[in-house]
Amino acid sequence: MKKYTLALLMLATALTAPDGRAENEKTIPSVRRILFVGLKDCYLSSDYYTGDQIAETFDVAPGTMDEVVNSEFYGAFSEAAGKRSLSLTACDDAAQEMISDLQYDYDGDVLYSNLSEIDENLYRSVLEQAQAEYMLVIDQYYIKKEIYPYDNFAHTFHYSVYDTSKNKIYDGHYRFTAFDLGTLSMLQKQMRKAADKCIRNIGDMRK
Repeated sequence: MKKYTLALLMLATALTAPDGRAENEKTIPSVRRILFVGLKDCYLSSDYYTGDQIAETFDVAPGTMDEVVNSEFYGAFSEAAGKRSLSLTACDDAAQEMISDLQYDYDGDVLYSNLSEIDENLYRSVLEQAQAEYMLVIDQYYIKKEIYPYDNFAHTFHYSVYDTSKNKIYDGHYRFTAFDLGTLSMLQKQMRKAADKCIRNIGDMRK
């Protein structure tokens, strides 16, 4: 019996790394992470308003609308992720090379991200460094003037989600209408709804 116990202890020791973890045990964050990539320049657009007009309506300094919108997107998605044991992480300097290779394809008025030009090893490295399980890309925020059936504006957010192998596993959109551009507080409210919808789908995929 003693020999049997000693053999088990020796086997456990052999399979354990110097820091006490089994050799095949990976360090996985208790909260799974999503790497967030915001709108690229000029991908907030409209077929009716100029960028400066949009910024003026939302009371934002000219030339900073993309930055403000990305900050609001990040806040909304981060809040939604926290409700589902997920965590959003922003891109750091190491991710900028990868982001510069991000491509976009048009399908009518809709813009979709495309990872075909991103080096696979670089992509994996960026996600590993961020300890991220998915990458979320805000593809487009488009404001379209509509005449029929109502004279209003359709606001649409498009987004894509990728896994660690560059596979697009989800793309979606969130649409709302208003009789004018509205206000920044209105936009924040709609972003939270869009974020809840997207994060809910990511959470469902992990079950």
